[in-house]
Amino acid sequence: MSLRAQLDTHLESTYTIERELGGGGMSRVFLATDRALGRRVVIKVLSPTLAAEVSAKRFEREIRLAAALQHANIVPLLSAGVADDLPYYTMPFVDGASLRERLKAGERVPLAEAIGILRDVARALAYAHDQGVVHRDIKPENVLLAGDAAVVTDFGIAKALAAAKRTSGADDRDEPARATALTGTGVSVGTPAYMAPEQITGDPAIDHRADLYAFGCLAYETLSGKQPFEGSAPHALLAAHISARPIPLGERCPDCPPAITRFVMCCLEKDPAARPQSAREVLRVLEGSQERASGFTRLRQGLTRRQRVGLVGGALLFLAAVAALATRQWLAGRTVSVAVIPFLNVSGDTADDYLADGIADGLATGIGKASGVRVVARSLAYQFRGRRGIDPRDVGRRLAARQVVQGSMRRVGELIHVSAQLTSAEDNSETWSASYDRPAGDVIAVQEEIARAIVDTLQRRFGGVKSTSVANSSSGTSNRDAYDLYMRGRFLLLRRGPGVRQSIDKFEQAIALDSNFARAHAALAFALELLPYFEFKAVNVDSLNTRAMRHVDRALALDSTIAETHIALALRHQHRYEWKLADESYRRALALGPEEVDVQIQYGRFLFYTRTIAEALPHFERARALDPLSAVASGWVGHLLDLSGRHAEGMKELRHALEADSTNPPALVFMADALRDAGHPQEARAYTERLRGSWPQWGDAGISKPIAYANQRDTARMFAAFQQETDARMIWPTYFSLHEPAFDFVRRTKHFAEVVRGVSLDVRIFTVLTREGKP
Repeated sequence: MSLRAQLDTHLESTYTIERELGGGGMSRVFLATDRALGRRVVIKVLSPTLAAEVSAKRFEREIRLAAALQHANIVPLLSAGVADDLPYYTMPFVDGASLRERLKAGERVPLAEAIGILRDVARALAYAHDQGVVHRDIKPENVLLAGDAAVVTDFGIAKALAAAKRTSGADDRDEPARATALTGTGVSVGTPAYMAPEQITGDPAIDHRADLYAFGCLAYETLSGKQPFEGSAPHALLAAHISARPIPLGERCPDCPPAITRFVMCCLEKDPAARPQSAREVLRVLEGSQERASGFTRLRQGLTRRQRVGLVGGALLFLAAVAALATRQWLAGRTVSVAVIPFLNVSGDTADDYLADGIADGLATGIGKASGVRVVARSLAYQFRGRRGIDPRDVGRRLAARQVVQGSMRRVGELIHVSAQLTSAEDNSETWSASYDRPAGDVIAVQEEIARAIVDTLQRRFGGVKSTSVANSSSGTSNRDAYDLYMRGRFLLLRRGPGVRQSIDKFEQAIALDSNFARAHAALAFALELLPYFEFKAVNVDSLNTRAMRHVDRALALDSTIAETHIALALRHQHRYEWKLADESYRRALALGPEEVDVQIQYGRFLFYTRTIAEALPHFERARALDPLSAVASGWVGHLLDLSGRHAEGMKELRHALEADSTNPPALVFMADALRDAGHPQEARAYTERLRGSWPQWGDAGISKPIAYANQRDTARMFAAFQQETDARMIWPTYFSLHEPAFDFVRRTKHFAEVVRGVSLDVRIFTVLTREGKP
């Protein structure tokens, strides 16, 4: 029986179905007349495939909240039910075209009309969000144009679908369903061209700011006629939403008011915290921007970046000043940007460096909890670590910060002296300062006291800042000894080498003191998954995976937003040759912590092992920019530059890495490789000996056998070793990359292709393409 016939049978007493209007992968849509009232309605029936995945009872229950929405710019839900096991819902029929049809007409929507449409959509979002309803699928198809108004349809449906998704073995009882961003059949709850990064990566804590990202995509398209990432293949489109920036809207819509173009681009920020925080904020901008851009502004906005760079110096400086002033004025009404510089350790004992770094790290976290404050990514502030006489104006220019927090820490016996200062980056004037003398164990209390004082000061000075409790927010624990151990562990982990094993001990001790310390669980899981790279023969990877997963699960249960947890999960997947799952976890980590150095480094490693240098290098370069003193980041940049044929640039980066940490294992290995490949075996041997002396397990005895035999050109033993280690499910594919030049002499052989295929990697990448991904 056809779906139309099914509906006629089950709904004939209530509705007279006229015809099918169409639909998509999620539902089919029918036009009908309500027999009792004589009004025309739309009946939307979930597709059989999707219906099989959801609990009909839970779906009906979930959309009741959306049915309560009554607003002029929202198409209301009238009823919901089940027809022959297929859930359906009804809405009034709106006699008008959708915004998608309007955009398909081929002509750009006139500016005044476009702003009017966006204003109506923003009104709908503001009202719904105030009622606790998130749409999750804002797109032109769900915006209907009726007369002089735009109305939004399908409010709450996407959330209802996610919440009603059946779990394995579940029935229709009232137990909670596990929300998910994708159904098992691949039907997205959300539309790829308009999905926020946190939606794509399946963040269980998605909130109303995902709608604001989708609104940004819709506004971009309505104003310019083009989607932000138009023309991208589906997988590339999702990746672009997570990590790429679209062409500035002003270039595609030069006559649009600058306040609107800037605000739309702000809606498209990857980090939800960097977007407008409410639809009412969006609405205020749209209602306050009636005039077109001036001719001069249209000229400036319409120029491409290359054209702007080519302008004469005087004009360029003028335009930059205008843009900077406008941006500063706009930001003044939104948030206060604050940079927290790593504190100076003036104790004279480097053993206390961990404490100075930890204080600044905790302050950044605590201050960032306040509404109306945007803390500049702490990794960006690393470039100022250890520097005296820092000019806050320079920090402000480099990091786009209005206020700068800096200070020093001195430890004397069991006491610590902490000095902190908040300074205006605009005129170098002091905003606030204080000094504290406390027992060394009271570092948590000191952090919270400083964070509270700074937030209170910002609240008095900037009206948009709202004070919030910072208790335990900066540390994640109220146990001062646990926090001290955690800070020591973080400091050791950043140094890699023997510090990885030592950090595990510190994190375990911290958790023993506070089992609810989410950040310690996340860091421990990450350290456990890193350990095989520093103790090749001394650890059992399966055992480490099991231990790490216990802490991953605990960290996720306590706080699912910690990027480090998802890095640990990604490492576990890659150690099991589960490349797709690893990629998904890395992208989740990127969405949560795009400015975290370890996120960029580990995803760069993954791409180097599984794809191409061209894809991996930008992530290492981003990590180095975030933390110029990271020997790990600089070492990897140097290695990949060297492999790309840019030997001089690679050597410069490797020297920089070893200046930052002369015993860093990866940097020593990469330097020895670069010198050996350049024909300097004696110099290479010196670095190898330094490696053996500082970390013996990174010597030749610890390297996986296949690459050792490849260096000797012993083909038979090399392929035998590959087979043996693959059969044992050893993690050799991420000890070293098949891109390494050592394998070039067999790269196009059948046996090498079998090696690649045996660990489920792309044969074409490693046997046909260059390391840069070219044929």
